[in-house]
Amino acid sequence: MRFFKHGDSLAIVLPERLRKRSSVNENDEYEFFELGPGVFTIVEKTQLESRLKQSVMADLFSRLAQ
Repeated sequence: MRFFKHGDSLAIVLPERLRKRSSVNENDEYEFFELGPGVFTIVEKTQLESRLKQSVMADLFSRLAQ
């Protein structure tokens, strides 16, 4: 991968083989997280929202069951 300046931001060039394997498409929205110094992950926003909802619901049901 390669980083480059894009306006006031820094962009990442995703190689085509990786794009195809991960099903990433132009205009998809992702969140970028730093897990530690120099270690990053990206998560598709719809997946993140779905997992957060599941987590919140599981926590709520757990609290109600107590």
